[in-house]
Amino acid sequence: MMYASKLLTLLALVVCCNSAPPDESAECKIPEKYNAELVKCCKIDAVLDEMADSVGACMKLVKVNPEKGPPVPEGFDCMDTCVFSKLGFIGADNKLDHEKLAKKFSELFKGDWSALSESTLKKCLPMADVGKGVCSSGADVFKFCLIRELYMNCPASSWTKSDLCKANVERLEKCPNSLPFMKGSGLMNKSSR
Repeated sequence: MMYASKLLTLLALVVCCNSAPPDESAECKIPEKYNAELVKCCKIDAVLDEMADSVGACMKLVKVNPEKGPPVPEGFDCMDTCVFSKLGFIGADNKLDHEKLAKKFSELFKGDWSALSESTLKKCLPMADVGKGVCSSGADVFKFCLIRELYMNCPASSWTKSDLCKANVERLEKCPNSLPFMKGSGLMNKSSR
């Protein structure tokens, strides 16, 4: 279960640091003052070093920061493809490797997380295959779906019962293009682990 929450942290890190926010209505936007608490609603441990290293390796490949949107690592069409590639989840066809992801998820997600990881993969992998995201690999569509599903369906044993966390899930139910937390959550700081 600890590794499952670390994977969620990795994905949150990639989202928070590298994704352009979608256009959202005012009711779907997260007040910045709540962001640090929203990250804690579903128990998330520190990022695994190898995963943090993948994000770091991709950031080093960024040669030019675009005026708008997230940075793009050299040799990749988007940050998410780079990160998933560095983790070994992008196949030779530049698509997500379903088998490798399923194997890794079965290793990482145990106990309360097991059924959720299976249902999340079944929902999110097909979306990545047909999704119209920025990444030709579908990694961005997969990541978006994965983060929402894991957060919104976080097992009770890992969930923080608070009015703010409950309200955030209700917001996500009304706002299908929103993520659970926003850019700048402070997850990238390795020294704070």
